[in-house]
Amino acid sequence: MKIIKFISIIMILSSCASWRLEETHPTTKFPENLTIEGKKPKTSITFKRFEVKNNSKLDNEGMTEVRRKEVLALIEKAYKESKLFNIVDEDSPNKDMSIEVDISKNFSSSSGMKWVTALTLYLVPRKTVEEITVTTRFLDKKGELVGMVEKIDKAITWHQFFMIFALPFSSTPSSVVTETILDLNKASILDAFEDGYFKDIND
Repeated sequence: MKIIKFISIIMILSSCASWRLEETHPTTKFPENLTIEGKKPKTSITFKRFEVKNNSKLDNEGMTEVRRKEVLALIEKAYKESKLFNIVDEDSPNKDMSIEVDISKNFSSSSGMKWVTALTLYLVPRKTVEEITVTTRFLDKKGELVGMVEKIDKAITWHQFFMIFALPFSSTPSSVVTETILDLNKASILDAFEDGYFKDIND
Protein backbone atom coordinates (compact mmCIF):
# COMPACT_ATOMS: atom_id res chain seq x y z
CA MET A 1 0.00 0.00 0.00
CA LYS A 2 2.83 2.40 0.83
CA ILE A 3 4.40 1.78 -2.55
CA ILE A 4 1.10 2.42 -4.34
CA LYS A 5 0.57 5.62 -2.35
CA PHE A 6 4.12 6.78 -3.12
CA ILE A 7 3.72 6.07 -6.84
CA SER A 8 0.38 7.90 -6.87
CA ILE A 9 1.90 11.02 -5.28
CA ILE A 10 4.82 11.01 -7.74
CA MET A 11 2.45 10.66 -10.70
CA ILE A 12 0.25 13.52 -9.52
CA LEU A 13 3.22 15.80 -8.91
CA SER A 14 4.59 14.88 -12.34
CA SER A 15 1.29 15.50 -14.11
CA CYS A 16 2.22 18.86 -15.58
CA ALA A 17 4.32 19.98 -18.50
CA SER A 18 5.46 23.48 -19.49
CA TRP A 19 6.56 25.17 -22.66
CA ARG A 20 7.60 28.67 -23.61
CA LEU A 21 5.53 30.28 -26.35
CA GLU A 22 8.61 32.02 -27.81
CA GLU A 23 6.77 35.25 -28.62
CA THR A 24 10.25 36.75 -28.25
CA HIS A 25 12.70 34.81 -30.40
CA PRO A 26 15.09 32.84 -28.14
CA THR A 27 18.61 34.23 -27.88
CA THR A 28 20.24 31.53 -25.72
CA LYS A 29 23.78 32.38 -26.92
CA PHE A 30 25.30 35.74 -27.79
CA PRO A 31 26.99 36.19 -31.21
CA GLU A 32 30.77 35.91 -31.07
CA ASN A 33 31.21 39.26 -32.86
CA LEU A 34 29.25 41.17 -30.22
CA THR A 35 31.70 43.87 -29.12
CA ILE A 36 31.75 47.54 -28.10
CA GLU A 37 34.52 49.72 -29.54
CA GLY A 38 37.08 50.74 -26.94
CA LYS A 39 37.15 49.47 -23.38
CA LYS A 40 34.27 47.69 -21.68
CA PRO A 41 32.00 50.36 -20.14
CA LYS A 42 31.72 50.46 -16.36
CA THR A 43 28.08 49.65 -15.88
CA SER A 44 25.78 49.35 -12.88
CA ILE A 45 22.72 47.12 -13.00
CA THR A 46 19.76 47.93 -10.78
CA PHE A 47 16.76 45.65 -10.31
CA LYS A 48 14.27 48.49 -9.87
CA ARG A 49 10.90 46.73 -9.70
CA PHE A 50 9.74 43.16 -9.21
CA GLU A 51 6.01 42.59 -9.48
CA VAL A 52 4.15 39.28 -9.32
CA LYS A 53 0.43 39.01 -10.01
CA ASN A 54 -2.02 36.16 -9.74
CA ASN A 55 -4.96 36.68 -12.09
CA SER A 56 -4.02 40.40 -12.23
CA LYS A 57 -3.96 40.76 -8.43
CA LEU A 58 -0.70 41.43 -6.58
CA ASP A 59 0.75 38.26 -5.09
CA ASN A 60 2.91 39.29 -2.14
CA GLU A 61 3.89 35.67 -1.46
CA GLY A 62 5.53 35.52 -4.89
CA MET A 63 7.61 38.63 -4.25
CA THR A 64 9.80 37.35 -1.44
CA GLU A 65 13.33 38.67 -0.94
CA VAL A 66 14.71 35.21 -1.73
CA ARG A 67 12.91 35.14 -5.07
CA ARG A 68 13.99 38.69 -5.80
CA LYS A 69 17.64 37.73 -5.26
CA GLU A 70 17.21 34.72 -7.54
CA VAL A 71 15.81 36.91 -10.32
CA LEU A 72 18.56 39.52 -9.81
CA ALA A 73 21.14 36.74 -10.24
CA LEU A 74 19.55 35.84 -13.58
CA ILE A 75 19.70 39.47 -14.73
CA GLU A 76 23.36 39.78 -13.78
CA LYS A 77 24.13 36.44 -15.44
CA ALA A 78 22.73 37.69 -18.76
CA TYR A 79 24.90 40.82 -18.68
CA LYS A 80 28.03 38.92 -17.67
CA GLU A 81 27.52 36.35 -20.45
CA SER A 82 27.32 39.17 -23.02
CA LYS A 83 30.95 40.09 -22.17
CA LEU A 84 30.16 43.69 -23.09
CA PHE A 85 30.31 45.30 -19.66
CA ASN A 86 32.52 45.86 -16.66
CA ILE A 87 29.93 45.49 -13.90
CA VAL A 88 30.37 47.99 -11.05
CA ASP A 89 28.40 49.04 -7.97
CA GLU A 90 25.33 51.22 -8.39
CA ASP A 91 26.99 54.13 -6.53
CA SER A 92 30.30 53.91 -8.44
CA PRO A 93 31.44 57.52 -9.11
CA ASN A 94 33.03 56.80 -12.49
CA LYS A 95 30.56 54.46 -14.16
CA ASP A 96 29.86 55.00 -17.85
CA MET A 97 26.21 53.94 -17.84
CA SER A 98 23.38 52.66 -15.67
CA ILE A 99 20.92 49.91 -16.49
CA GLU A 100 17.58 49.67 -14.71
CA VAL A 101 15.49 46.52 -15.03
CA ASP A 102 11.82 45.96 -14.14
CA ILE A 103 10.34 42.47 -14.21
CA SER A 104 6.68 41.59 -13.87
CA LYS A 105 5.02 38.18 -13.90
CA ASN A 106 1.29 37.68 -14.28
CA PHE A 107 0.02 34.18 -13.53
CA SER A 108 -3.45 33.48 -14.90
CA SER A 109 -5.59 30.41 -14.41
CA SER A 110 -9.14 29.40 -13.61
CA SER A 111 -9.48 28.96 -9.85
CA GLY A 112 -12.51 26.73 -10.41
CA MET A 113 -10.60 24.39 -12.70
CA LYS A 114 -7.88 24.09 -10.07
CA TRP A 115 -10.29 22.22 -7.81
CA VAL A 116 -11.93 20.25 -10.62
CA THR A 117 -8.54 19.01 -11.84
CA ALA A 118 -7.44 18.06 -8.31
CA LEU A 119 -10.71 16.30 -7.43
CA THR A 120 -10.59 14.24 -10.63
CA LEU A 121 -6.97 13.25 -9.87
CA TYR A 122 -5.78 15.28 -12.85
CA LEU A 123 -7.98 13.49 -15.40
CA VAL A 124 -9.67 16.83 -16.23
CA PRO A 125 -6.96 19.15 -17.58
CA ARG A 126 -6.18 22.70 -16.47
CA LYS A 127 -4.09 25.26 -18.31
CA THR A 128 -2.11 28.03 -16.63
CA VAL A 129 -0.33 30.93 -18.32
CA GLU A 130 2.52 32.97 -16.86
CA GLU A 131 3.26 36.17 -18.79
CA ILE A 132 6.72 37.60 -18.15
CA THR A 133 7.61 41.19 -19.03
CA VAL A 134 11.16 42.56 -18.85
CA THR A 135 11.50 46.34 -19.20
CA THR A 136 15.03 47.73 -19.38
CA ARG A 137 16.13 51.37 -19.32
CA PHE A 138 19.63 52.35 -20.45
CA LEU A 139 20.98 55.62 -19.00
CA ASP A 140 24.18 57.51 -19.79
CA LYS A 141 26.72 58.69 -17.19
CA LYS A 142 24.62 61.83 -16.59
CA GLY A 143 21.60 59.69 -15.73
CA GLU A 144 19.74 60.66 -18.90
CA LEU A 145 17.70 58.03 -20.73
CA VAL A 146 19.40 56.70 -23.86
CA GLY A 147 16.71 54.19 -24.70
CA MET A 148 14.34 51.53 -23.41
CA VAL A 149 13.62 47.93 -24.42
CA GLU A 150 10.60 45.84 -23.44
CA LYS A 151 10.41 42.10 -24.00
CA ILE A 152 7.42 39.86 -23.32
CA ASP A 153 6.92 36.11 -23.42
CA LYS A 154 4.62 33.48 -21.93
CA ALA A 155 5.09 30.13 -20.25
CA ILE A 156 2.19 27.68 -20.71
CA THR A 157 1.63 24.80 -18.30
CA TRP A 158 -0.85 21.96 -18.75
CA HIS A 159 -1.89 20.10 -15.61
CA GLN A 160 -3.22 16.65 -16.51
CA PHE A 161 -2.48 13.06 -15.59
CA PHE A 162 -1.36 12.16 -19.11
CA MET A 163 1.27 14.92 -19.07
CA ILE A 164 3.52 12.48 -17.23
CA PHE A 165 4.26 10.94 -20.64
CA ALA A 166 5.41 14.33 -21.98
CA LEU A 167 8.18 14.73 -19.39
CA PRO A 168 11.07 13.71 -21.70
CA PHE A 169 9.97 16.44 -24.13
CA SER A 170 9.08 19.28 -21.77
CA SER A 171 10.32 21.12 -18.69
CA THR A 172 9.04 21.98 -15.23
CA PRO A 173 7.17 25.29 -14.79
CA SER A 174 9.95 26.80 -12.64
CA SER A 175 12.71 25.92 -15.11
CA VAL A 176 10.77 27.36 -18.05
CA VAL A 177 10.19 30.65 -16.18
CA THR A 178 13.87 30.80 -15.17
CA GLU A 179 15.04 30.22 -18.74
CA THR A 180 12.57 32.79 -20.05
CA ILE A 181 13.69 35.54 -17.63
CA LEU A 182 17.34 34.90 -18.50
CA ASP A 183 16.66 34.85 -22.24
CA LEU A 184 14.48 38.00 -22.25
CA ASN A 185 17.35 39.90 -20.61
CA LYS A 186 19.73 38.61 -23.28
CA ALA A 187 17.28 39.68 -26.00
CA SER A 188 17.08 43.15 -24.40
CA ILE A 189 20.87 43.50 -24.53
CA LEU A 190 20.93 42.50 -28.20
CA ASP A 191 18.15 44.96 -29.09
CA ALA A 192 19.93 47.79 -27.26
CA PHE A 193 23.17 46.91 -29.05
CA GLU A 194 21.49 46.85 -32.47
CA ASP A 195 19.72 50.15 -31.76
CA GLY A 196 23.06 51.81 -31.00
CA TYR A 197 22.53 52.48 -27.29
CA PHE A 198 26.18 51.62 -26.61
CA LYS A 199 27.66 53.33 -29.68
CA ASP A 200 29.05 56.49 -28.06
CA ILE A 201 29.43 55.16 -24.55
CA ASN A 202 33.23 55.58 -24.42
CA ASP A 203 33.22 59.17 -25.73
